[in-house]
Amino acid sequence: NVHTYSLNWQAQSIRISTTHGKMTIPFTVPHSSAKYAGWKIATADLLLRKGTFWLHVVVDVPEPVVAPTDEVVGIDLGLNRPAVTSNHQFLGKRQRIEVDRRAFRLKRKLQSKGTRSAKRHLKKLSQKQMRFHRDSDHILSKRIIQNTSMGATIVFENLTNLRETSKVGKSKKNDIKRRLHTWSFAQLYDFTVYKAQERGMRVERIDPRHTSQTCSRCGHQARNNRRSQSLFLCRACGYCLNADYNASKNIREKHIASLASLGTSLAGGPPSIGLSSQLVADQGQAPAFMHGAVDTKHLHTKSLWQHLLSHTHHSKKVCRSDRTCLRPLHSTAFLSQLILRNGPTMMRFS
Repeated sequence: NVHTYSLNWQAQSIRISTTHGKMTIPFTVPHSSAKYAGWKIATADLLLRKGTFWLHVVVDVPEPVVAPTDEVVGIDLGLNRPAVTSNHQFLGKRQRIEVDRRAFRLKRKLQSKGTRSAKRHLKKLSQKQMRFHRDSDHILSKRIIQNTSMGATIVFENLTNLRETSKVGKSKKNDIKRRLHTWSFAQLYDFTVYKAQERGMRVERIDPRHTSQTCSRCGHQARNNRRSQSLFLCRACGYCLNADYNASKNIREKHIASLASLGTSLAGGPPSIGLSSQLVADQGQAPAFMHGAVDTKHLHTKSLWQHLLSHTHHSKKVCRSDRTCLRPLHSTAFLSQLILRNGPTMMRFS
């Protein structure tokens, strides 16, 4: 409340109203926050933590006038690798996994004990873990901003409904489930947004579906492209790289493709090969895929469907993995999406 305090940046003191009248209390500004001293004050809170008073001051800082650039940086978030950028930056410390695991073991032991002291310890442990996650997200968001040029666009995955749509079932380890439900990806996004405003950056989110299964070089999409948690090996072109790095490149290209579909020109990089080819398919044109003696670009929908039927015994793997190949296709766009989904190596023609 502006009527109960007044802050003086030059004298580094605050005058507040107390039950014993007005009091003037000096304070010190940390070195990391010295650049914000002197700005217009929005709110101020006086906190007492473990016998020490802390003054939290929120200031209004105008956004810098920075011309937007064409650079787009895709960010792939994960439990094992906190953040991987399309600029080939692996950010965040993986020791957070072991810290959380050690805290979980201690919490489980205290919960089974059930004494008063154990409950007090649990309360302290919960607050400590919350502060650790908050500090880790602050550091990671700062690293993301530092590794991106001013005026660029940062693209995250939209993980809003991840916990509801996740396919982590009973066959998976309980450790993965626990880490998924304690993952503070929304907090990391919020921290990155307000830090990006200070450098004239934009932060966007896109649908992350199939970004981990699609090859960033040829666009072939298949589940078995991702051989392990960290290895991506395309079945079609043999492109091999880190799986998280491949996903970050797909996130970048998917955002560029979405801008192209809206008529927004972006010269920050080449057009998407894999994910944006669905935009071409929606216009009634099949993307070009060559395998064997069949060129799907120059075949009519009906003739290609008859060709598929006549070679069913050569494409049993396709029919097992996708039952849609047993039903007639009525549009070139749907057929193009079917070919894009299964990929050229899944259809073997003689």
